[in-house]
Amino acid sequence: MATKRVPAAAKGVTASVKDALVQAKAKTVGTNAGTTATKSAPPKTQSPPDDYPQDGTGVLRLDPWLEPFQDSLRSRYSKAQSWIKTINETEGGLAEFSKVRA
Repeated sequence: MATKRVPAAAKGVTASVKDALVQAKAKTVGTNAGTTATKSAPPKTQSPPDDYPQDGTGVLRLDPWLEPFQDSLRSRYSKAQSWIKTINETEGGLAEFSKVRA
């Protein structure tokens, strides 16, 4: 079976992608001389616009095919909010609750 040759232009692109990945990794783990490991902030979640319903049915604007399930969406949203409230009150928050304990 014959092997295919990769065009020189493609090799250059592959090399530049590899270089970019190596540089990005070096920045995050501190492998460049004089740098230290950095920890980026968690991504910010965007809150829904004010005109979106706050009952779990806001997704219907993105996917109208879910409309027959709007009662279930409301119920599940309410149940999730109830559990989050319970965890916040009894366990010290979701972050504390989700920690692995040995």
